Amino acid sequence: MRALKLVILLIVVFVLAYNLDAQLKNQVQKKMSVEERIQMPSIMNGSYSIFSPERFHMSQSYSLSYFSMGGLTGSIGMYENRMSFLLSDKLLLNTKIGFIYSPFNQIGIQNNLWNNLIYGAELIYRPTRNTILNLRFDKEPYYYYPRYYYLHR
Repeated sequence: MRALKLVILLIVVFVLAYNLDAQLKNQVQKKMSVEERIQMPSIMNGSYSIFSPERFHMSQSYSLSYFSMGGLTGSIGMYENRMSFLLSDKLLLNTKIGFIYSPFNQIGIQNNLWNNLIYGAELIYRPTRNTILNLRFDKEPYYYYPRYYYLHR
C-alpha cells in the first residue's frame, strides 16, 4: 500500500512538473522545417525581391524558471529574439540574440549585459537535394555552481 502511494505521488509530481504550453492548438503557428524554408516555391522568380517579407521570419520568446535546491531558491529569466532570412533558394541565414538574468540576483548571476548576452548565427546551404552544409556559432554564458557549497558552510 505504501509503495502504491509512493508511485502515485511520483506520477503526480512528474505530471505537475511537466512543461505546459499556454496557447491553444489553433493559435500556434506551424513552424517551417529547414527543408521547407530552403525549398520555398517560386522564391527566385521575378515576383520576389531580396527584401520581400516572405523571405524573413522573426520570433521572440521569454521564459522565467524558478528552482529550489540545497535550501536555496532562485529564478532565471531569458529573453530571446530569433530571425531567419532566406538569402536564395539554397541559402538560409538564422540568427539569435538574447539576454539571461536573475530577477532578484539570488544565484549570483551578475546583471551585466556582456556577461549575460547570448547570440549566435547559422548559415545553412543546400546545394543538392541530399546535401546540406551547416555553419554555426553560438555564445552563451557559463556559470559554475560549486556543488554543496551552501550545505557545508
